[in-house]
Amino acid sequence: MAAARYDITIDQGSDFSLQLTVKEGTTVYNFSPDATSGYEKAWGARASYRKTLEAGTAYNLSAQVSGQNDGIITIDHIRNDNLDAAAGTYLYDLEIYQYFHRS
Repeated sequence: MAAARYDITIDQGSDFSLQLTVKEGTTVYNFSPDATSGYEKAWGARASYRKTLEAGTAYNLSAQVSGQNDGIITIDHIRNDNLDAAAGTYLYDLEIYQYFHRS
């Protein structure tokens, strides 16, 4: 999956939710769990934003994969989260990762 750039606007004092569909070429990505050899392969996502690339303070966004064969990742920000983040332009990062655990 290649990186992409999206401009996101979150209004101060408002709840925010964004659904992204992940594709490889024209094929929607499959985030369904897969059990093999006693281990289950699963997917997760995490996201955050910060004022600059070098900024030490990062603010969390909620990020979840759908767990289905629909390629959907949902990013949420509740209005009461990160009240100390001043208004302005921020950089965000979304990471999709795979992990294994015993089934």
